[in-house]
Amino acid sequence: MAFSSFYKFCCIKQNKNTLKNASLLENFISLQAPKQPLIHKFTKPIKVGFVGRLSFEKGPDIFFQLAKNMQNNHDIKFHVFGEGPLENEIPNIRNLHYHGLTDRRDIWEQIDVLLICSREEGLPMTLLEAMSEQKLVISTAVGAIPSIIDNNKTGLLIPEVSAKHCQQCVEKLLMMSNIQKTNMLHNAYNMLEERFSGKKQFLRLHHAYTGHDVTDFLPNF
Repeated sequence: MAFSSFYKFCCIKQNKNTLKNASLLENFISLQAPKQPLIHKFTKPIKVGFVGRLSFEKGPDIFFQLAKNMQNNHDIKFHVFGEGPLENEIPNIRNLHYHGLTDRRDIWEQIDVLLICSREEGLPMTLLEAMSEQKLVISTAVGAIPSIIDNNKTGLLIPEVSAKHCQQCVEKLLMMSNIQKTNMLHNAYNMLEERFSGKKQFLRLHHAYTGHDVTDFLPNF
C-alpha cells in the first residue's frame, strides 16, 4: 500500500513557526573521522580568523576594530579570509593578516579559532565546518547560532554585537586552560556528530517517505 501522507520540511526555525504542520530538518555536513585534539596544540599566539564575505551584516568592521584594540597583545594574531565591499577598510596593523579569497580547505590549517561577529545570520555553514575541523568557535548570538553553541560548553557566545564584547570573549578564551579548550572541542564535535552528520536527517526523511523506521540500516556518512 502506498504511503500517501504529505510532509513539509523546513531548514530554518523561523520558517517552521510560519508553516502549518511543518517539521524542522536541520542541515548536515560530511564529517571525517574525528581528529583527536592534543592539549599541546594550543600554543601562543592564538590565531583567530574571520571567514566570510566582507560586508556590513557579517561584521568585518567589528573584527578590524577588535584587532586594533588588541594589537599590543602578543598572545593573539588575527587573520581575514574573504572578499567584499569593506575590503578597503582593512587596517594596516602588524597583528592583522589579510589572505583574500582562499580555498576553504586551506583556511583551517591557518587558524585556531573562528570568530563570527555577524550582525545578522541564519545558520552559517562556516560554523559547522569549523567545528568539524575541531576549531574553537566564538560567535555573536544571532540567528540560529545560539541553538548550536552552548555557551562555555561547545563554544563562546558574544552577548552583544560590538568589538568590546568580542574582546571580552577572546580574553576569556586566552585565560582558559588547555584542558578546558580541549573539552570544548570534544563537546562541539560530539554535538555535530549527533545533530549534523546526516544520520538523524536520513532517519526522519526515510520515515516521512516510507512510513517505516530504520532500525538495522544506516548509510555510511
